[in-house]
Amino acid sequence: MFRALVPGASTALCPRAPRASNYPGAAVRFPLPASRRSGLCCKAASDDDAATRAPGLETISAQITPVIDKFFVSDVQGDPDKPMEGFSQISEAIEAIGEGKYVVLVDGKDTGHLVMAASLITPQDAHFFVKAGSGLMYCPMSPKLLDRLRIQLMVREHGENEPTPEQAQTVSVDAKLGTTTGVSSQDRANTILALASPDSRSEHFRKPGHIYPIRTHRDGVLYRLGFAEAAMDLVTLAGLPSVAVTTHLAVQGLPELSKFAAQRGFPFIKVADLGRYMKKREKLVERTAVARLPTKWGDFKAYSYKSKLNSIEHVAYVKGDIGDGQDVLVRVHSECLTGDILGSLRCPCRDSLAHAMQRIESAGRGVLVYLRGHEGMRVGLAEKLSAYSMMDGGESIVEETAVDSRDYGIGAQILRDIGVRTMRLMTNNPAKFLGLRGYGLAVTSRIPVSRGSS
Repeated sequence: MFRALVPGASTALCPRAPRASNYPGAAVRFPLPASRRSGLCCKAASDDDAATRAPGLETISAQITPVIDKFFVSDVQGDPDKPMEGFSQISEAIEAIGEGKYVVLVDGKDTGHLVMAASLITPQDAHFFVKAGSGLMYCPMSPKLLDRLRIQLMVREHGENEPTPEQAQTVSVDAKLGTTTGVSSQDRANTILALASPDSRSEHFRKPGHIYPIRTHRDGVLYRLGFAEAAMDLVTLAGLPSVAVTTHLAVQGLPELSKFAAQRGFPFIKVADLGRYMKKREKLVERTAVARLPTKWGDFKAYSYKSKLNSIEHVAYVKGDIGDGQDVLVRVHSECLTGDILGSLRCPCRDSLAHAMQRIESAGRGVLVYLRGHEGMRVGLAEKLSAYSMMDGGESIVEETAVDSRDYGIGAQILRDIGVRTMRLMTNNPAKFLGLRGYGLAVTSRIPVSRGSS
């Protein structure tokens, strides 16, 4: 039914030598897979909503703040794949996974997970996973494969929505062939090999069992920065079947996890670093339309883009000829329904949008990227309105609005598509430099926008 273990496989508790493959072509390196999935807004402008809200346009040059070198990163200057301090390169982790070795993966909660490719597992690996981890072994898998094997979610009350990470665990399974109780290292390895085998069918498994598949999102870390998505992406990037093996490590806390990985020579990576790695290599947007758009500030070209991840449409307003893409005046503006459209006085979004459009018009050359579906002020619409209610009640909202849901990878790819290479970025928020770096873009200077906006 599935491929037997390779004779002579390593018996070391912490194997480091390259593994023999249990699956044809496992050692082959494939190029990065293509992206897994593949409206312009009409805004009425009133006469009193004048662009003169942006004072001092004649002194733009005096307001420019040069950017220090560490923010200047492009395809040829700096390392766009540099991981967070203390962590390994993603390429090292991919290579290790392809050789049947282990990777220590740290998620957003600083929880440690041990990861390897399911198609290369041996009984010795299963023994090590049980001893080093929680005693439970998980198999992050693609939705397509789980559907083929008819392995259903343990929690099914999520309706038509995607299951949350907590809901994504399926019923546990054991392979019917090559196992006894399902508990031994040999039995667990055989079950995992069966899950990774293209020859397996639903009738080859019994439920419940001792291996716990996890249904990952089909877009992996491009959609959700979860440990299961990261594990599946690692094995896919290594050119192996899209089934990984994970366990929650018994040791926790970054210092102890780092020590655990270093002592054994395991690559030590962050899920967030893998997310950046993927976003820099997969095209996340496609251009859908271009049209001339007269505005109260002047004539612009409007480019619409559609996200391949969630089908949200974004728009870029382009003034003049971008040409070689050097030294372009740029503003990345996150949609704010209450401010941009309804004129809310609780935020500066409408003023900063007008400010940026007038500056680009005055410069005669520039781009404003309008990111939809992000909602300004770093929160979603419902969260924002809830925060307003809390403010009216005298409560502090500092903690509630700390999470920034905006993703500048989309904006960066739109800018690249338009032809921008180096830019003068209109923002009061230095964090935007970090959001745009590493996509073949360079921020050469920062220009402040109206007070209070980002």
